[in-house]
Amino acid sequence: MAIHKPLHGYLRIYIFWSIVGAILFSFESWAFGPLSWIYGYGSGLETIPTYLALAMDDRNFSTWSPFIAGGLDRLAFWGNANPVGIEQGLFSILPVWLANGIDRFLQYFIAILFTSLVLEQQFSLGRRFNLLAGWLMACFSYLTVGALFTISGVPILAWLLYILVKPGSKWYLAILSAVAFSFCTTFSFGVPYFLVFAFGWLLIVMGSRSWHVFWQFLLFSVSLILTTIPQLLAIVANVGFSHRTNWPGEQVNFSSVDGFLYRQLQFDLFAQDHILSIITLNLPNIGMLIGVCFAFFAMRDLKLRSKAKVFLRIFVLYAILSQKWLWILVQTTVGKVLPWAMGIYMGRFYQIPAAFLIAIGLTFTCYFIWHLLLVNRNFRLIGVSTVSMFVAFMILWPKWHLLYSLGIHDWGEKNYQIAALEDIKRIEKEPFRVASVLPLQPAYAYAQGLETADGWANLFPALYRDLWLQVNKPLLMNLPYVKNVIDPDNGKPQDNYIFLGLALTQPGIGLLPNEDLSQSMTEGFDLEHRFNINLISMLNVKYLLSEYPLKSPEITLIHSPEQWPICPQSRCYATGLITERRLQCASMQTNLRKSFAQSITDYATASRRKSNGKDIFVYALKKTIPRFRLVKNVVVEQNNQSVLERLASFDSATHMHTAVIEADVAQELSYMTNFTQGDVHIKSYNSSSLELEVSPNDTQLLVIANTWNPNWKAEVDGLPRKLIRVNHAQFGLILFKGDKKITMYYAPPYLAKLA
Repeated sequence: MAIHKPLHGYLRIYIFWSIVGAILFSFESWAFGPLSWIYGYGSGLETIPTYLALAMDDRNFSTWSPFIAGGLDRLAFWGNANPVGIEQGLFSILPVWLANGIDRFLQYFIAILFTSLVLEQQFSLGRRFNLLAGWLMACFSYLTVGALFTISGVPILAWLLYILVKPGSKWYLAILSAVAFSFCTTFSFGVPYFLVFAFGWLLIVMGSRSWHVFWQFLLFSVSLILTTIPQLLAIVANVGFSHRTNWPGEQVNFSSVDGFLYRQLQFDLFAQDHILSIITLNLPNIGMLIGVCFAFFAMRDLKLRSKAKVFLRIFVLYAILSQKWLWILVQTTVGKVLPWAMGIYMGRFYQIPAAFLIAIGLTFTCYFIWHLLLVNRNFRLIGVSTVSMFVAFMILWPKWHLLYSLGIHDWGEKNYQIAALEDIKRIEKEPFRVASVLPLQPAYAYAQGLETADGWANLFPALYRDLWLQVNKPLLMNLPYVKNVIDPDNGKPQDNYIFLGLALTQPGIGLLPNEDLSQSMTEGFDLEHRFNINLISMLNVKYLLSEYPLKSPEITLIHSPEQWPICPQSRCYATGLITERRLQCASMQTNLRKSFAQSITDYATASRRKSNGKDIFVYALKKTIPRFRLVKNVVVEQNNQSVLERLASFDSATHMHTAVIEADVAQELSYMTNFTQGDVHIKSYNSSSLELEVSPNDTQLLVIANTWNPNWKAEVDGLPRKLIRVNHAQFGLILFKGDKKITMYYAPPYLAKLA
């Protein structure tokens, strides 16, 4: 396990080939300038819009972000919610395409370089095999902004551990390394998984068991946790009332391989293509098992014996991390004490380090085959050609697979540059929200600084989820498929989607029974049987956004594209990729039988379309409930469900004048029978605080259409006053004659602890 050659002698070679590899694996994300591709799932639909929204106004370092679902704790709701992260800096100062391209390039560069350095540092297989491991790491990782530097950070961690635990290494290096390493990821997205991998790497692969190793690892772990602890504390402060509480865990099924083993690396990309799915699901395990067989043969060779032992240790670690049943057992055990732990996806214990371990394992397999089987020059030439063709395939095929989806049918950075949304921002002076009817993803709106009632959020209040399901209730009754995704009768919902439907044009998913598609494309898609528009209005939604025309007596068209869409396209609600192409749109079909020349022509046509800019339909709700209002009627219901049902039955006029509360909350209003209406003036409104001015002549109830969170506090004329929960998931504040100034601010317990 010692270093046999001076590292600096190979560093320039490794850097050069890492740059070459990073260019080849990522060039579609930066080489075409503003027309460069931006992958949707985990990146273009979730992460990038979040960074863009957080970079606006004072939101960059705020703890409360108002742009999704009526407001969410920024540190808690998103895996990559790091206010000082590398990505946040890139998207704050660079154009979207360039920030995305640089981020992907750096991820691949780091992944290839440090994987190669780990083999040079710890295993000494030879320069060519070391580089092969780095390139294989890139082959089995489709790295996007949504991954942060978590996956590419695994080889950095393995490289650091070797240095930190060497005899004579200083204790403070462990601390400094952890602080620097924390920029690769956040607590929820990477730290627990990193530390489990690091422990296994030290114990199993490196075989380190001294007190010095234990002490250095402990210092590194504690320092990494403390550096990322703001997010941990934020999660703990919010998860108890989040939508993840008491969710059922994943199921273990020993009747199938995937029922008890983890083996999917990038389910968001590799599972979308049949060929990539077969390769990434099966080749790693097959290659590892072949390597085990050759390792036992290699044990007979004194020159290869040490390498065989190391490979078997790597295989053991890989096998342990692959055991789905084991991690589900751990989760179930923890879940008995902390119910919210059942909402954690345990597959990341495997997925985050898997590409690194697979790359090393397959490299060892190639190494054994090279020395034990390919002894003939011609055989070795065949072996090199086979591996080279595989690497070339893994570089090119994902790009070809995504050519039409991203390069032609998608919009790239134009997703976040819709002129109609900028016009809305200029016109409006009071706080308001928008909502997007899928397939127009809500991320396009909050990426331009608008507050949305919908979006992607991994942690948000369960009360808001209940209310949002009421908004979607007509659709859930008409389309069972949508219910199985958003609110299944059994099992876990697909957790982070706060969407208005899942599509519009695809039968069974978006198209209503007996709804005529061609007619709807010209007259508008019916909203009345899809969503409760009055509840949408109650959420302070003023505009509905759509890719296709809509129809309802409750909305007014205020902006439409110059050319109405004529080719209905259904997009995957999770990835944004087109999933169905109809015969009348044959010219836009993704067809791999098309000639390469035709693909170039299609790409040129799409480029001209993108350059003209994206446009959408914008509808104004005829009756929008303001963000702050004084109500004159209070309706009391016995429980949450009856509150939701009563709210769903109101029209917009009733919502305007009425608040619904539960019986236990009503006790605080028992001495009040009459409320008066009046005016509310907004003095200031930003991410984590707001100020209002009122002048009540009598007792009043102020309703605030922000999403309920118990960590919000209120003061009236400088004195604390209790906020109550009204309308199931909104705020209420009782006012008295003489009250003038209202201040509300977000004050979670973790801020006090950090202070």
